[in-house]
Amino acid sequence: KVPDCIWDAYVERRCGRFPLDAPRLVDFVVGVQSKGAQNDGTASSPSASPLEVRRIPLEELPPKALGTVRFVVVSDTHERHREVVVPPGACCFI
Repeated sequence: KVPDCIWDAYVERRCGRFPLDAPRLVDFVVGVQSKGAQNDGTASSPSASPLEVRRIPLEELPPKALGTVRFVVVSDTHERHREVVVPPGACCFI
């Protein structure tokens, strides 16, 4: 196992230093609902509505709506995995 101090030096050299005061942003996907969906969750049309992706500060992430599932997807950390902040969610895909 490589000591953390060696690994940290390697990552800093390879990726640069991540500023500690940098905003923690998340991509929030809005609009995952079938067109014509009823309040009870049934859909009257099989076609899906377009998705809207918003990049927002983690602190502004809206609360999970009642009766929904929040998926958290982590991808392409580019050796910055120690800096990743994972928002709360029901399912996490890495």
